[in-house]
Amino acid sequence: MRVLIPTAYDPAMAAELVRQKWSWVISHVPKPHSFDADDRFLLLGEFQSLGALPGLSVGADTRDFLLGSSRDEVRNALVRWYQSQAQAAIERRLALYSERMNVKVHALRLADYQGRWGFCRHDGVLGFSWRIVQAPLSVLDYVVVHELAHRRYMHHQRSFWTAVGGVLPDYPRDRLWLRQHGTLLLW
Repeated sequence: MRVLIPTAYDPAMAAELVRQKWSWVISHVPKPHSFDADDRFLLLGEFQSLGALPGLSVGADTRDFLLGSSRDEVRNALVRWYQSQAQAAIERRLALYSERMNVKVHALRLADYQGRWGFCRHDGVLGFSWRIVQAPLSVLDYVVVHELAHRRYMHHQRSFWTAVGGVLPDYPRDRLWLRQHGTLLLW
């Protein structure tokens, strides 16, 4: 594992800090996946074994495919499955909250956006990382409402957060969940 520190920071102090916080650091680093049938993945906040994910279809017999395929083949099939799950879930949540917030979405983009869970463009295009479908539904709702609020407020000032809080009063809890557990969604 590498630790990056600012050039002006004392390396000895950094090493001591890492030593003191090592158990915390390790608990926040995602474990590598094996991509076998017993490997566990999140779907809407619940861990499920890969072989038990509903509707995952990677061949005539999922277990045979998992056992006879390379790690990359299984990973690619799983990513496609998550993308379809995310598309359906996000479309449902967008329909619900866009009506409630009285805002229009002109297009939905889904990809593996690095460094962000979603975005909103001025032209009404909203984009989401397919990975967000692994988070609990309330966190998915927070990301959807966050981006919908940008249809009215293209900033993060008080009026923006008031709009988010008007729809999801508990949004700070879900925002915190992403900060604390977002690395679980990255594999």
